[in-house]
Amino acid sequence: MRSTRRNNAGTTSRPEPQDHADSPRTPRRPATRTPEHPRPASELTLSQRLFLIACRLDGGVAGGAHFGLALNAAALQSLLDQGLVADDNGKVRVTARHAAPPAGRLEADLLARIADTERARTWRRWVGSRDRTAPGIVRAELAAQRVVKVDEGRRLGLFPYHHVTLRRADARRSALAARDGALTGPLSDVSRDGATLAVLAHHGRLPRLATWGERRAAKSRIGELSPGLGPVPEALRKQVRDRRSSDGSGG
Repeated sequence: MRSTRRNNAGTTSRPEPQDHADSPRTPRRPATRTPEHPRPASELTLSQRLFLIACRLDGGVAGGAHFGLALNAAALQSLLDQGLVADDNGKVRVTARHAAPPAGRLEADLLARIADTERARTWRRWVGSRDRTAPGIVRAELAAQRVVKVDEGRRLGLFPYHHVTLRRADARRSALAARDGALTGPLSDVSRDGATLAVLAHHGRLPRLATWGERRAAKSRIGELSPGLGPVPEALRKQVRDRRSSDGSGG
């Protein structure tokens, strides 16, 4: 039996519950899972941040004709900065075959192809390798991370297209701020990522980089930033130059 107690006011209080092993227990509610925190913009790969610079707020991507070259260059720069590849008389060589794989798929695929190639190739050759597939690889990664939304369709019922809409405007703002800071801020305050974004966007001729006048004004700063980044920016510049020359000649 359960005993009752009288309080100071003389009223009978409710019986105290007793802990019996055979007494029924109220079922516990399942713990609710909190949604995962979005990945910080600073932790996105260099190629992903360069992709976001080309994204328009009203939807779509203004990457230009050489977008894939710029993204490949960003992936190569990441591999170089991580010490996974190195320059060997103008050619790319893998330096850490058993190291942890890079974070991005574009970087991982590029590293695997470099490692599987018997004869070492130049930086310019790797910048131009499979550049047409690079935007799709980075776009799919950003969609999987819910940084962008991708709607697929077909124009005229025949030609496939992908419409990209930003989900994480903060990630784009972060990439733009890093690039713009490298172009206009004190040189001593420029981060390596900011310098890389500015230089690769410039040499890759991303339409959103600047107007012609602004590009001309930033040219001297690009010249100051490029040497500290190694062979990749020059390889991108030459690839874009060759592609433009080939397109202009009808080749």
